[in-house]
Parts: sequence; structure tokens; C-alpha cells
Amino acid sequence: MKSYVKLQSIVLSEVFDLYSHHLTKKSPGLLLMRVRDELKMTIAAYQTLYQSSVTFGMQKLLQSEKGKTELEQRIATLEKKKAELEDKVTI
Repeated sequence: MKSYVKLQSIVLSEVFDLYSHHLTKKSPGLLLMRVRDELKMTIAAYQTLYQSSVTFGMQKLLQSEKGKTELEQRIATLEKKKAELEDKVTI
């Protein structure tokens, strides 16, 4: 999926560049060039945000896995203690 998005981005960028070049032959295309540059910066910002969010999600996943193991151990200890206390009560 990532390769498709990357390819699509490259193709659209080239189409936009060709279109802006075609327009600059007829009239000044400074505004169009600015739009293109802003678009590229926006896409780069979204890519950075996406990568940061994926990294953050992975860190949280690892933390939760570690916490899950600790909680499972605590549950086992408490269940054992509960069983011991129940044995004391029934005797």
C-alpha cells in the first residue's frame, strides 16, 4: 500500500509540475509555483506526523504489553493468596 501511495504522489507531482510549466509559458506562474511548494511542505508535514504517530503507537503497545505481564503475575499471586485464605476459613 505504501508503494502505491508513494508512486501516486510522484505521478501527481510530475503532472502538477508539467501543468505549471505549461501555464508559465502563457502567463507568470509564480503563484502556481508557490502553491506547489506549499503543497509539498504540507505533504512532508503530514508524513512526519504519520511517522511520529506510528512510533508513539508502537511505544504505547510495548508499554501495555509489559504492564499486561506484570498485571497477570499480580493476578496469579492474588488468586493464590485468595485460595489460601479460603482454605483457612473452611478449616
